[in-house]
Amino acid sequence: MHQHRCNFCHDASLAGNVTVPRIAAQREDFLIKTMHDYKTNYRHGYEATMADVVRPLSDDDIRDLAYYIARFR
Repeated sequence: MHQHRCNFCHDASLAGNVTVPRIAAQREDFLIKTMHDYKTNYRHGYEATMADVVRPLSDDDIRDLAYYIARFR
C-alpha cells in the first residue's frame, strides 16, 4: 500500500478526505474495477495521479491491492 502511495492521497487510514474518497473497506470488486478503469484511462480522475499510480501495476498487483484495501479497517 505504501509503495503504491495510496496513503499519500487517501490518508494512512485510507479514510480519504473532503476531495479524496475513502477506499478502506470498499468492496473488492469495486476496487478492482476502479483501478483497472484508471489504468486503461476509461475512468478519468480530477488529475492524472491515479492513472500514473496504477499504470505500472499488473492485474495480479491490482487484485492483491484490492484484497488488502477491502479488508483494511
